Amino acid sequence: MSRAAAPDARAARRAAGRAPDALVFLVIVAGVWIAWQILRNALVLTAAPDLALRLGPDAPTVLTRAAEAELAAGRIDTAQRLAQRALTRKPFNVAALRVAGLAAAKEGDLEAADRMLTLAGNWSLRDDPAHSWLVMHRLEQGQAASALAHADTLMRRRTDLRPRYFDLMISLALRNDVQAQGALVALLRREPPWRIDFFIHALERPEGLPVAAAVAVALKDGPGRVTEEEKARLYGTLIAQGRIPVLRDLIVRIEGAARPALSHGDFTDGTGAPPFGWSLPAGAGVLAEIAADPEGGQPALHAVVADMAGRTVAEQLVLLTPGRWRLSGRFRVEQGEPSGRLAWTLACATGDRVLGTAPLSAPAHGAWTGFSTVIDVGPDACGAQRLTLASRVQDRRSMVEIWVDDVALTPVR
Repeated sequence: MSRAAAPDARAARRAAGRAPDALVFLVIVAGVWIAWQILRNALVLTAAPDLALRLGPDAPTVLTRAAEAELAAGRIDTAQRLAQRALTRKPFNVAALRVAGLAAAKEGDLEAADRMLTLAGNWSLRDDPAHSWLVMHRLEQGQAASALAHADTLMRRRTDLRPRYFDLMISLALRNDVQAQGALVALLRREPPWRIDFFIHALERPEGLPVAAAVAVALKDGPGRVTEEEKARLYGTLIAQGRIPVLRDLIVRIEGAARPALSHGDFTDGTGAPPFGWSLPAGAGVLAEIAADPEGGQPALHAVVADMAGRTVAEQLVLLTPGRWRLSGRFRVEQGEPSGRLAWTLACATGDRVLGTAPLSAPAHGAWTGFSTVIDVGPDACGAQRLTLASRVQDRRSMVEIWVDDVALTPVR
């Protein structure tokens, strides 16, 4: 190798050594820049609005957060300016549009606020502040149907907001405003998921009971008609309050006729709907069910009692008017001896006042035996009664199995 070539080789080696160093430097710089961008983005999303605004002055998210903070602090002009900047950079920004609308409302420009917040509500069903403002503004405008539609949007997502809007709905229904009342009924007719909660809420308040009753009457037929559960809660509340005349009138208005003295006495359609259908309490020592009679194949009440203590087998709430009533039916003993063990009792629904009894006694097993007794319901008697088939306390353990059918309460002329 010549002397001239030696320096060139050394220079090439030095240059080759510097190339990896430069690459490493570039990688480090790039890594630092990426790390800073990650940290900056995290700070933009989580830092206080003023710091986030310094870090990302043109980011729509930052501008929106800052606008919300300014609006909460009462600095309306600044909030409006920041919201407009956010909308310029991201036009379909629900939160920024809502801030701009609320700021306009605070400045007294309700027309502009209505336009912006309506648009924000249409863009997102999840923007609670926009829908909350629209509820109250629509009510102020006399647009009850629109107000309730926005309240429905909120209540479908936010169970914690339901009591507030339930109270609002009750207040609307109590107004002498046919349009508002019709809007409420129309909304409930669409069967929103919170409807049963509205009934429960209304029935827990003195001012809500007449609203629940009026709504039930309005929904007595047609789409979204009042359900058995809703009627049961309404009727049960009136019974618990002892308002039997009101209950009788309401039943006629909802059902179209007075209730029969006894429901499902032949057990062909099951137990019936509460609070007037059969109740078959379950427990140790007693089995009660509606099943097909092995002999005739028709549904009947089947009961097995094997306990020394007194047990309720079946009971039903009835609304007998003053007068003489005949309790009748038939039963068949499958096993055991029911004499002195099982009896029907008619008593006041509240308290311990017994109006009449009908003990069951059969001459033989396997044959259907009728029972009948006349019970006087005096003019001063309770307005609601309970008919109960129960076992009496025994001094020794024994089992009784019976079938019961065709139970009836008929007036004696």
